[in-house]
Amino acid sequence: MFQRILVPIDGSRNSLQAALYSFAFVKAFESQVTLLYIISPDMKDAADKAGTGNPRVMANEILDIAKRALLRKRIPTKDLVLEGPPAPRICAAAVSERCDLIIMGSRGISNIPDFMMGSVSSKVSQFARSSVLVVRNPVPLKGILVAFDGSRLSQKALDVAGELAIRFKAVINLVTVSHEGEENEGLRLIKGANILEWHLRMVKAGLDVRMDLRTGHAAETVVKMAAEQNMNLVVIGGTGHSGIEEMGLGSVCDQVLRHSGCSVLAVK
Repeated sequence: MFQRILVPIDGSRNSLQAALYSFAFVKAFESQVTLLYIISPDMKDAADKAGTGNPRVMANEILDIAKRALLRKRIPTKDLVLEGPPAPRICAAAVSERCDLIIMGSRGISNIPDFMMGSVSSKVSQFARSSVLVVRNPVPLKGILVAFDGSRLSQKALDVAGELAIRFKAVINLVTVSHEGEENEGLRLIKGANILEWHLRMVKAGLDVRMDLRTGHAAETVVKMAAEQNMNLVVIGGTGHSGIEEMGLGSVCDQVLRHSGCSVLAVK
């Protein structure tokens, strides 16, 4: 499922935690890892003004730290250094390296605005062709909340969440959120043939499976449920045109990415 993983590194604690978090996915899926450092225009300007020399030297030093940390876990890595705006370069690197998953921290270096949440990680989640995992709490994957609205991408998110739950032996909770007065539509979705088949597969795998129908605002409900149930990961459809899978500023997926207290996987 995730054969090639791209991990952007910027030297911050969160990005290094994301690199270490990738270990679990590498072990589960036998993936190849590419570490990526982006030298943004702001970094080059700051280096020129401070007279600190070539930023590529710092890039190689930071990549070396991450490589050594992963090698201690017996994970060989490839590394890249690119220049330009971070989000577009990350998306382009994922394509050129044929990566099907990007794992990145939710925040980067605090004095570099490009790396703040709401900028790079949300833009990458929005525009990348591959799935994007934004890491907040790099804890063992024991609980997964998957959001389902009947759309194609939410069905794909369901399949991905199910595979993760099987490989990590995690508790999995499926939630369908309806607006007030639309309970019948929510019941129709959660009782659909695909859901029942998926549920049966999870039970046969020996997993603890829960299914929940809620009413209210989709993003708020997903974020609240993840916190209440102590979930480690929210899995949600990434890009699309309607419902939970819709992306863009203010969309459900974007709001979950911004406000969730746990890691979020936007599935493409």
